[in-house]
Amino acid sequence: MQDLTASLSDIVGQENVLTGERLVDDYTHDEALSVEPQRAAAVVRAATTDQVARVLRFANEHGVPVTARMPPAFVATFPPSVALFSPGKTG
Repeated sequence: MQDLTASLSDIVGQENVLTGERLVDDYTHDEALSVEPQRAAAVVRAATTDQVARVLRFANEHGVPVTARMPPAFVATFPPSVALFSPGKTG
């Protein structure tokens, strides 16, 4: 888990990788409520399209499942996966 967190932090900055107690309940369910809530291993808040691409490339290369979230939609994610949050900025 530390390797995952460290690698993601290298991409988006440590303050933008949420783990443990920093994961709020909103990150544990989909809006359809059709699955049992599960906590992701990490939530990544990417600020640019470049960061999104880099996170997805890393996840693909390491077999880490990703659930994308763009406000207000959310899809449940299951450990050891990453929920990727992007406010839709480009850069």
